[in-house]
Amino acid sequence: MLAYHRSFMTPILHSIDRTLRPNGYVFYGWWLALATAGIHLLSSLLWMQSYGAYVVLLQAEFGWSKTVVAGAFALTRIESGLLGPLQGWLTDRFGPRVILQIGWFCTALVSCCLAKSSLSLPSI
Repeated sequence: MLAYHRSFMTPILHSIDRTLRPNGYVFYGWWLALATAGIHLLSSLLWMQSYGAYVVLLQAEFGWSKTVVAGAFALTRIESGLLGPLQGWLTDRFGPRVILQIGWFCTALVSCCLAKSSLSLPSI
């Protein structure tokens, strides 16, 4: 049985090996694809799929209503939908390195501003 299993799997494994390692080593792009998939998995699990847990915590911490928290979440999704095509065009035009550097700078700037802010939205 084991010999049959090996003879059946050998062509499949060889085909996968030639796809992943055409020159004898793993292509750098596969590592980028794996890292991107991992980041997307984490962001999806920690933000999109666990939204219900965050609602309860945000309501308890800040006293916000479900309407305010749901509205903020909806605005993030609308923003992503509207800015996605523009971000794609900018990435094609200027390259991912420049766009990522601009994004990192903006994220750092906003994080510093939020750290200094004491603004809280009113409850609705």
